[in-house]
Amino acid sequence: MPKELHEFAIRCEVEEKDLYLYYYLQRKAGQSAIIFCNSITCVKRTASVLEFLKVKNYALHSKMQQKQRLKSLDRFKASVQKIE
Repeated sequence: MPKELHEFAIRCEVEEKDLYLYYYLQRKAGQSAIIFCNSITCVKRTASVLEFLKVKNYALHSKMQQKQRLKSLDRFKASVQKIE
């Protein structure tokens, strides 16, 4: 794994996941993060929660059209390049 890449896992109750995610993202403000979910429903819910909390995010899942996925990926890449 590249030295610039860090992987974290936090064991918590289901009800606490959104709180931990938001806390971690706030602590790392100005940095990029990739959040993996285990279902499309989870991706959509997490994206909605982050949007509500005014956290810029770019969802990506298999039910999106290829054009939408590529656009979302390009937006993420562009935002990462701005941070560097």
